[in-house]
Amino acid sequence: MDKQLKAKWVKALRSGKYKQVREHLYRDGGYCCIGVFLACNYGKRQQEVYRVGYTAAESIIGGANCDNLVEMNDGRGKFIGNAQSFEQIADYIEANL
Repeated sequence: MDKQLKAKWVKALRSGKYKQVREHLYRDGGYCCIGVFLACNYGKRQQEVYRVGYTAAESIIGGANCDNLVEMNDGRGKFIGNAQSFEQIADYIEANL
């Protein structure tokens, strides 16, 4: 993953600027971790985050990485019932992507 995109994303996740939501890229003023990636790196407004969507992020982050991050954000898969905060997700991104 591009180091500049990664750094900008991690910074945005830790900034407190983005409200975290589950199971949507963007909803009711909040974003999932993938929605934050699209918003902070591509200046996507709320409606554009939906339109550009998950497929655009997959092409940059990688499908398996996106799937894992979505599970972390939403509390699914091995994280069932234990959704991770943006801070925890940022730590994971720094260490693994």
